[in-house]
Amino acid sequence: MKLKMKFAYLSIAVLLLMVLAAACGGGAAPTNAPPTAATNPTSAPSNPTTAPSAGGAKPTIIVGSKGFTEQLILGQMVAQLLESKGYTVDKKNIGLASTAIVSEALKKGDINV
Repeated sequence: MKLKMKFAYLSIAVLLLMVLAAACGGGAAPTNAPPTAATNPTSAPSNPTTAPSAGGAKPTIIVGSKGFTEQLILGQMVAQLLESKGYTVDKKNIGLASTAIVSEALKKGDINV
């Protein structure tokens, strides 16, 4: 009988912790907040190749990332986000070897994001 009571108390404690954890979760960002570079990555690049043309057509954005799993996923996510916003995206630089290579490519303008 004591084992059943301990199990019941443990179950209640776990349930309360789950409810508490869910209550601490963040809500959606306010809709009236101005876009920032974190929420609007299309505004961040200042490379001349990303400046809108006179005709209003959106430029091609060159996305690059490092070659390990998390960075490959992030590179694809950024590319898909930009494509959903109407940009043409060049993804040939997703999967570069190292931070030094990606940093140099950004400095030289070989990649925009």
